[in-house]
Amino acid sequence: MFFKKSKILTGLMLASFGASASPWSNYYGVSVPSYFPSQTEQMVDISSRKVVRQAMLLNAADLNKAFKQYPNRGRYIFIADTLLLDEVVAENIQGKHIFILARVIKGDGLIGFSQLEDANTSVTIVADQIESGILITSSTGNITRVEDKDDSFKFTYINLLGKETVTYDSESIEGIVAQLNEDRDYIFNQAYDYGASIYDTQPKLSIDMLNWYANILASSDSLVNEESQWNFDDIFRSLKSLSLFYSSSQKAQNFVPVLDLNLYSNSYSQILDAMEAFQSEYDQFENHQNDIQARKESARLMLDKLDHALSAQQGIIENLERQITYFQNGIESRIKSFKEQEDIVETAKQNFRQGIIDYQRKFIAGIAIEVFSSLADLGSSVISAFAIGPAAIETTAKAVGDAAQGAQQAVSISKRLEQLSKDINKTKDLSNSLDKVLKLIKNNQLTAELHGLMNDLGVDIPDLGSSSTSWELARIDIDTTLGAAQELGVLGTREYKNELNKLMTWGSSASGLQVNLVVAMYRLTELQLAKEAIEKDYASVAQYIDDLDNDEQALKEVEQYLFRAYNLFKHPLYSALLNYNAAYKYHTFKESTVTPRVNSSYLEYNQNLVSMDQQLTNAIEGFYENPPQSFVIDMELDDQAALNRLRETGEFSFIIDEQNHKTFGGGIFNNKERVRLDSVGVELYGSELEDGKYEFQITHNGEFRDFYQNNPYIFNTKESHRIYSYFKNGEEYKVITAGEISEDFGRFIFKPTPFSTWTVKLFEYDKIDLSNVENIKIYFSGDWVTPEF
Repeated sequence: MFFKKSKILTGLMLASFGASASPWSNYYGVSVPSYFPSQTEQMVDISSRKVVRQAMLLNAADLNKAFKQYPNRGRYIFIADTLLLDEVVAENIQGKHIFILARVIKGDGLIGFSQLEDANTSVTIVADQIESGILITSSTGNITRVEDKDDSFKFTYINLLGKETVTYDSESIEGIVAQLNEDRDYIFNQAYDYGASIYDTQPKLSIDMLNWYANILASSDSLVNEESQWNFDDIFRSLKSLSLFYSSSQKAQNFVPVLDLNLYSNSYSQILDAMEAFQSEYDQFENHQNDIQARKESARLMLDKLDHALSAQQGIIENLERQITYFQNGIESRIKSFKEQEDIVETAKQNFRQGIIDYQRKFIAGIAIEVFSSLADLGSSVISAFAIGPAAIETTAKAVGDAAQGAQQAVSISKRLEQLSKDINKTKDLSNSLDKVLKLIKNNQLTAELHGLMNDLGVDIPDLGSSSTSWELARIDIDTTLGAAQELGVLGTREYKNELNKLMTWGSSASGLQVNLVVAMYRLTELQLAKEAIEKDYASVAQYIDDLDNDEQALKEVEQYLFRAYNLFKHPLYSALLNYNAAYKYHTFKESTVTPRVNSSYLEYNQNLVSMDQQLTNAIEGFYENPPQSFVIDMELDDQAALNRLRETGEFSFIIDEQNHKTFGGGIFNNKERVRLDSVGVELYGSELEDGKYEFQITHNGEFRDFYQNNPYIFNTKESHRIYSYFKNGEEYKVITAGEISEDFGRFIFKPTPFSTWTVKLFEYDKIDLSNVENIKIYFSGDWVTPEF
């Protein structure tokens, strides 16, 4: 059964800070819960033919002791997470077969295996990291050194009567598992429990452990195939999904979820209520002074509370599914927008190319002109990257690099474009694979196809912060380079630069959506698999409860199932805290005092809920010592290219970013910080402009800048569309729809900043003669902070 070695959960519930030590936890300096099972015990299996030792940590003395106490055995199997060679292990192994499986082999000592005579001898070592020396010497004096190879984890040495062979591969470990009479999954369950327990204090070690054990199982189809006799498929999926859950949780910084705090509190409270009730019944279940019937009744009530928690978790799963659909729709919308830009970008590109040709006719061409020319295809490359694939950006990156001839800025552009291409490709491939994984899980197709897809999954994607920064740095370098072309008088540069600037900003937004999609999919994968595992064993555990009167093993199985199941429901609470902290930082520019921890106790989670509510109340009631003030302003958009585009297509875009936020609109946002908008409006003016109703769709791309106390901030959230409309009668403009863009979600009122890319579309523009538009006015209302001066 999947839920093994899970009395750890007792500690997670009862004593989040109380911890007891084990050799492994002492070595790594981590704490594990007091109730962790059998943590100081080795699993030992001795027979007339073999010796098996399993533990989270084995040292050189453990190996030497096994060889000394049982010198005539034919097989020696050592399985540990960490093999610490703190002294020398020297042994004559002729005619013996040695198997070592350890994630890490380290220490100042070494292993020296020797053979005085030729015989049938073998050494197999499965390891992720080998930092100590391991030497195998044949009877002829030939020395084989075991190497740490990045591309393989399995070393095999065979001496067949003097004929030596050495291989490195990453093939199945079934041969080792098959030799274990019992506790075949010991190290994998221990790795899962330890990995889950230490994430809050040692996240990298936790993820490394979970991921490696999942990977070596994935290399062994015969172990994880659901039809296999070994039944490792559940623990494989659990190891993999938990490592992905933890890893992806670190990728979502600066994404601002638009939260309804009341809804959040309700979902959070439902799970907490289930946890509290579960805990109460658990206390009764563990009270051995109660008679067996009372304990059985407590177990049934726990199962019932678990049923309620499953229902609450299903609501969170459905919310994640809606979020994923939203991200997918947002990416499709952005791709559609990219495609709609093709003709405009193509025109700007051709004009820019012609400008370069005209410049070359008048002046001597140089490196700069070659770089300008290579950038002319970048606009269509960015569009193609999202609509088709990133190959076009790679081609442009190479062209820029070839043209650079050592020019530092051009070389920098080339490298940045190469990185953008890789990032787009990674996130696109991951989202496609995860989409297939989720469909298989939803349809309960826990097959070899699912295992293969999960094995290929990784989190080698940029986090939101680095993704936004990569696009921004590339945009700045390109903007500077094309600015030089503009200063040289290359015609068409300004228009092309503006279009490219917008595409790069859109690209950043689309990449952010892709990263958010992948993170949400990872979270959903973990929740779905956890729920599937719980439901899979639900009926059998109910039967175990009925058998508690006369079956000691049934008691153990019930405890294991209920405790690990309980722990898995903490993951949505952990995700809730991550989301809350991101939203809190957007509102306050401060880190929340609520610290997300996976392994918090019921009391800690309950206190977090109280703290979340009070903390946000305090922040809203008084924003530091300088609270925001309301503003209403308007300005003329001094952008001839935007005006021309409106006349031609009925839409236009404008960007307010880190480069122009102090000068935009004549400096309306200069010396202003934490600017948040309630509404945005657009009005068209012209002496011959016809009367009637004008309705605009105003869209931001979901990526925002903001500024506070001289520090810039980047945030990502969902793309949003709002309507602003008015009726024009001569010089009188009567507003119909006011263009509110803030969104009321209970106590979280999400207000976007103006520092983003805005797209404005006029409804039924073809029915209006837009050639008479002479200027565009933009209206903003909201609140801002003005620093002291």
